Amino acid sequence: MSRSAYLQTLTEFFPVIAFFVAGQVADFYTAVAVLVVTTLLSLGIGILRLKTIPVMPLFSGATTFLFGGLTLWLGEPDFLIFADTFYFVSLALLIGFFFTRPKHLLEHMLDKTFAMTKEGWKILSVRWFTVLILAGIANEAARFFLDPEAWIDYRFVKILLLISFSFYQFRLSRKYRITAESNYLGLRI
Repeated sequence: MSRSAYLQTLTEFFPVIAFFVAGQVADFYTAVAVLVVTTLLSLGIGILRLKTIPVMPLFSGATTFLFGGLTLWLGEPDFLIFADTFYFVSLALLIGFFFTRPKHLLEHMLDKTFAMTKEGWKILSVRWFTVLILAGIANEAARFFLDPEAWIDYRFVKILLLISFSFYQFRLSRKYRITAESNYLGLRI
């Protein structure tokens, strides 16, 4: 990976890790404040160092600011917890909307990274649509059954599972890769 790819990965995951750590040593509202501040810092670093902010971190950051801000202002943890549901379901619906288009949303977002056939993009889109809907439903169940401090742990585990699912998709990109345009993992060369 290039230096900018490492920096981008670090800035995207730093707020999540900081939120989890703060949730282990302090109360929920302190953890939310840490999440909001570290998200702002990460976006700022992205602008200064990378000269751009990709759409997904920008959407994620805006969601964090809105719902995290409401949580801190109103003292109601359900706002931040619902933010994950909002994020997952919104992204799933956007992916679903692109099922009616010639080019899937994930193909628009990732075609500079992966070289896959149309069938591969379709399967990838269906998989992510399904996982995001399920993640939204699971988050709502967690919102109703877990206290805010326990939800922090749930969220961290959920993110680890989503990362694992992301890596599992390399099997798909390898199977449906365009040989002349990609390496053995389906990554564009």
